[in-house]
Amino acid sequence: MGTKKRLQLTHTVLYAKGWYEMTNCVEDLKKTLNADGYMPSNKKDVMLLLVARLEDAEHHRISAFSVLNDLDKKALTRRLCKEEYTHEDLVIDYCMELMLGLDNLSWDKGEVDYNILPKRKH
Repeated sequence: MGTKKRLQLTHTVLYAKGWYEMTNCVEDLKKTLNADGYMPSNKKDVMLLLVARLEDAEHHRISAFSVLNDLDKKALTRRLCKEEYTHEDLVIDYCMELMLGLDNLSWDKGEVDYNILPKRKH
């Protein structure tokens, strides 16, 4: 079995781990992904980039069954809370949870850059 590649989304993982202030998830992720070398223009681009990069790094085989099962639970919770979320929102949330759980050896750590997004207020 080969060595897993590190996830190369430094600022996006830092965002998921709470180092940056979270105001509008999609707009914030567009900024962090841009700082990580990508240029998403909309929510669908953000979703597709996150899924593709997580799969490329082979940290998470995002199987259709596991995603759909998890998304069904999230969708039910959101409906019960009367929140409107799109399919893209649910997948982005799922990817954020995966990145939050990454250990320090699984991603390219770097310095926080508060020019990208402000520091999280505690």
